[in-house]
Amino acid sequence: MSDLAWEGVEDHASMSGTRPEVVVENGSAPKPAPDQQATAVVEDPPGYVPIEEVRGVLAELSRAGLTAQIKGLIESFGASRLSEVAEHDLGALLEAAKGLKTDGPK
Repeated sequence: MSDLAWEGVEDHASMSGTRPEVVVENGSAPKPAPDQQATAVVEDPPGYVPIEEVRGVLAELSRAGLTAQIKGLIESFGASRLSEVAEHDLGALLEAAKGLKTDGPK
């Protein structure tokens, strides 16, 4: 509060001079100014592979005639379609898919 508001108010008979600043101790830390707030950056966990990347590789392999092998590969991960493959298995699925070879001459 301003000093003017406290003029004429005595907390204690022996208290003289300017009113001390009140420090609120409610257990919460002071909030930083908006320009000092850290922006949370969400990073992908190590080894994370987005499903879109896997889908792109599988689409290329399918166009190359490996549709049956891709289907078998997805089923080996306990799924009947790519969207059912567990997120933590996508990296392994991608590596396995990159290992598929065409049976015909190059």
